[in-house]
Amino acid sequence: MVYREEKRRLYLAVRDDVYLDIFSEPIGRIFIENNQLNIIVFDPVTEEIVKWIN
Repeated sequence: MVYREEKRRLYLAVRDDVYLDIFSEPIGRIFIENNQLNIIVFDPVTEEIVKWIN
């Protein structure tokens, strides 16, 4: 049996330094757009969310 909840979204949580290294590059932005990737960028020191991308 497959259980699906259509109203929920899955987010990938990444540290801010990882986001800057990978996802701020042109190839990273293309990956996000082509795969409809939802991302939460967080600062591990302050434990705060820096950016939501969906």
